[in-house]
Amino acid sequence: MDRLTEDAGVFGHKVYYGWENNSFKRIDNSRKLHGYILKTAGSIREVILYLEISFHEILVQQLGNDAYKVDKNEEGLASGKDGKHDHEERGNDNSDSDSANESFFSPVDSDYNQSEEDDADFNDNIDTNAEWFGVSYYKELKTNLAKQGQVEANLVQSEDNDVAPDSESDFESLHGSDDENGSNRCVVFNPKDMDNPKLKLKMFFSTIKECKLAITNYSVRQGRPCKFVKQDLVRLRAKCRSEGCNWHIYARKFDGEGSVQIRTFEDTHKCGFTYQNPLVNSGWVGRKYCEEFRSNPKVDVEHFRKTMMKENKCSFTKKQTYRARKKALDIIHGSESDQYSKLGPYMHEIQKSNPGSSIILKTVDGTSKGQQRFQRLYMCFHGVKQGFLVGCRTLIGVDGTFLKGIAGGVLLIAVGLDGNNGIFPIAYAVVEGENKESWTWFFKLLKEDLKIERDYEWTIMSDKQKGLVQACIHVFPNAAHKFCVKHLHSNFSTAGFKGEALRRALWAAAKATTPAEFVRKMEEMAAIDLDAAKWFDDKPPSQWSRAYFSTHSKCDMLLNNICECFNGKILDAREKPIIEMMELLRLYMMQRMQQNRDIARQKWKEYMYCPRIIERVQKRMDKATQCFPFKSNDDLYEVSCPYGDHYAVNIKEQTCSCRRWELTGIPCPHAIAALWLAQKDPMLYVSS
Repeated sequence: MDRLTEDAGVFGHKVYYGWENNSFKRIDNSRKLHGYILKTAGSIREVILYLEISFHEILVQQLGNDAYKVDKNEEGLASGKDGKHDHEERGNDNSDSDSANESFFSPVDSDYNQSEEDDADFNDNIDTNAEWFGVSYYKELKTNLAKQGQVEANLVQSEDNDVAPDSESDFESLHGSDDENGSNRCVVFNPKDMDNPKLKLKMFFSTIKECKLAITNYSVRQGRPCKFVKQDLVRLRAKCRSEGCNWHIYARKFDGEGSVQIRTFEDTHKCGFTYQNPLVNSGWVGRKYCEEFRSNPKVDVEHFRKTMMKENKCSFTKKQTYRARKKALDIIHGSESDQYSKLGPYMHEIQKSNPGSSIILKTVDGTSKGQQRFQRLYMCFHGVKQGFLVGCRTLIGVDGTFLKGIAGGVLLIAVGLDGNNGIFPIAYAVVEGENKESWTWFFKLLKEDLKIERDYEWTIMSDKQKGLVQACIHVFPNAAHKFCVKHLHSNFSTAGFKGEALRRALWAAAKATTPAEFVRKMEEMAAIDLDAAKWFDDKPPSQWSRAYFSTHSKCDMLLNNICECFNGKILDAREKPIIEMMELLRLYMMQRMQQNRDIARQKWKEYMYCPRIIERVQKRMDKATQCFPFKSNDDLYEVSCPYGDHYAVNIKEQTCSCRRWELTGIPCPHAIAALWLAQKDPMLYVSS
């Protein structure tokens, strides 16, 4: 016995106690003692001791007699004799239960009258590990199990506590488990089940708003609309819209807490299913299908309407579908008014990330006193300005296109032509409309950004929008101004001059490169219809015919395709709110220019000029084989063509009497024939 206590770290005099009269009393002699250390603090050890001593010995030692020794009176009691007298004595003994001579343990119904149930209790509570392997093994086993349980508890959820559980089973009951409370278990609503909620009595929600949305979705899924008869900051009550139906629900917020609990819930309907559900409105549909519109903003409205009606088993009109789409896009991009209020921070971020860029915001006085209202926004990036001045021609195509947002407005754009005859967006502005004031404001900022001083070297090409001609003359008085021939022909047809013959006559006059050829083509048009030829009297040929184009820009374009091409790339952006649109435009320009840089670095480094210029030179070389050059001196040549035309070529001044060399900067077929005769490479005479 002492060895066991010494193994547990217990030394010295040992005194043991037994339980008697609701207290421990000292026992002089002990039998068996088991002990193990619970914890150690310095030299002090807390030890748990288990005493193994029979109750029989305790009774004999403490009471002075053997409690299991049966006397004669007790034999009589057992045999049924003198039962009345014994009963009276017992009654007297019970009345004096506090007597010091009373035996604490009764010889009848004691712990030693064991039955099969006692054996079963012993087997259920005995620890076989401690019995067969010892206390030290039992201690080590409990410690390992405790550590393993702690590790598993830490691995249950590695995410933040604010993340919603994956299933309803992960929500702990507020009042215990199912085994403890049965049907009274309180469940916390899982927001992931919002599309198909399962409402229960005593269910908890985070807010009143969440509870209302769950009730609405539940009613829609059931096909029985409800109405909210009471709603404030702390209470929410709803009932079925059908008269006489018992379905109702009541939820209330806890005092001092933010959680909301369903207090009353009658989930039995007397009404039938209906497809006419007022709860399924444009706002509800827009919020529910917000992510679908985010992934595909241009989803077919009719297809979406049929799909939504099939999923929710309800009716929904086409107008409601359009309103739902608009509300969903407002949720995605924010309302237009909100985006206009964020223009200041947005402009600051653009200036911070693109130093040197021009971002000009113009406002006017609003309806409220001291409040400013948006009018115009101009944007031109620093890198775009530098790239245009270094590698593009002195030609600017301008155009205006309507915006499709709620606020409306017009997007003014300026597009240049790069060295490969590709579009080069320069600047754009959002204005209130196309008029002389807005175009003048746009042209002044553009002229300042591009540092245009000698405007006579520049050419402005447009579609003759409202106020544009007057603004161009005001800002660029000496610049050449060209109009798109396609739009000119459209106006020509609108005036009543239709037909394929007149169309061909118009384009022939526009493509003429010399004044003499232009006059001849106009005479051919007059021969077809004299009134058609007179229609061009108030339209200067310098605005639509190559015969009178300026040669500074080295471009003989007749169509404003560069602006039309850019407009085709930004169709989706024009439907967005202003900041979203500006970001899409910026992203398109950034990606396009980077792609061109990558292509030029990988594929064009072997060439002296860009591929489209080389291709154009090659076509003119093919035509030059039909020309016959005659040398006049080292610089002057006369070239004869198969149809009897003769042209004069000056290699030194890089001119030809056909004017194609001066207009495009690329040697014409006549010049190429003369250069071949002079044994010179035509590629060296392409304008830089």
